[in-house]
Amino acid sequence: MEVLRALGSFFTFLAAERILSNRSSSSKSIDAHLRMLAPRFEKALGKSSNFGMGKSIISAVEGMGFDINPSDPATLQRAMAAFNSLSFEERSAILGGGSGPAEPAPLPPWLADVEDLNDFTWTSSSFRLHRPSIST
Repeated sequence: MEVLRALGSFFTFLAAERILSNRSSSSKSIDAHLRMLAPRFEKALGKSSNFGMGKSIISAVEGMGFDINPSDPATLQRAMAAFNSLSFEERSAILGGGSGPAEPAPLPPWLADVEDLNDFTWTSSSFRLHRPSIST
């Protein structure tokens, strides 16, 4: 999967720039872990319960027989017109219904022990990051 390869490259970059903590798993170990996760990741991507609003709309419109080319604004406009022509109930069913704001999705298990996203301190069994020193 391209996204997982990009993540592997990202961690290799972090290691090369000495941003990946010495206490972290090696970038090679992280990359191997990402490759191991690929089948589960791909399966999760296909579950409509994991779709956001955009993917839900596109999936529904494609299910109505529209061939959507994301780089062609005309096909996107036709797709949105088709979606907007649905009744409120049909659109609500596609988007997950509910009358109020959606609850935030829970963090995946490997991010469950993130301490503080604002100070770049991520800890998990796979990797640790630290904030580089910034001198003024």
